[in-house]
Amino acid sequence: MKLMAIRYFFIPCFCIILGCAGTKIERTVQDDNIFYSSNRPKVRIKINPDFMFVEEKDEKGLASNELSAASGSTVKVNNYFFQDRISGKPREVFITIQELTTPRWFFQPKIFNVKNELDSGKIKIQGKTYQYCIFAVARPNNDLLVRAIGRISGTDNNCMIKIVYLEQVTGDWSNIDLLTADQQRKLNEFSEDSKRDIQIIE
Repeated sequence: MKLMAIRYFFIPCFCIILGCAGTKIERTVQDDNIFYSSNRPKVRIKINPDFMFVEEKDEKGLASNELSAASGSTVKVNNYFFQDRISGKPREVFITIQELTTPRWFFQPKIFNVKNELDSGKIKIQGKTYQYCIFAVARPNNDLLVRAIGRISGTDNNCMIKIVYLEQVTGDWSNIDLLTADQQRKLNEFSEDSKRDIQIIE
């Protein structure tokens, strides 16, 4: 499957995003392959130059999971997609910013609830606490390894940013206890690659 199709597999999983009230928010990918958001949240993320910026996609919709109640809030979503065009590895990065636009709605504290979790926890980057999760997604031809990091922001916890790093892999990754030695090595390599290729610098 072409990498271009991978992002459309993940949009429903990760996309419920951002609307701005008041001041105009600037979001752009700068020439040095740094994603910049001026507010909600303010962040700068340096992406390995092997990953070419491919597309920005804005969406609107309803969000019902991960929220403070059962019914849905309106959200605006900004997605930014990057694809590895240099190394030859079938990898992509996408950045998703979500903001609930219905007053008094907020995101629940736990960001990631996934199957096939291989690792998870919290890390502090530039003074901010991010949640992270590494997991596998089973598909008919090639499974995916995914490392996602994110945090909730906004005075009412109504904004969320997620940075997703994924790679197509072979083999069965459905049970962490059954991974082979080669798969363990690949998992370690994948984790280190993701930390090197995505650097949150502000």
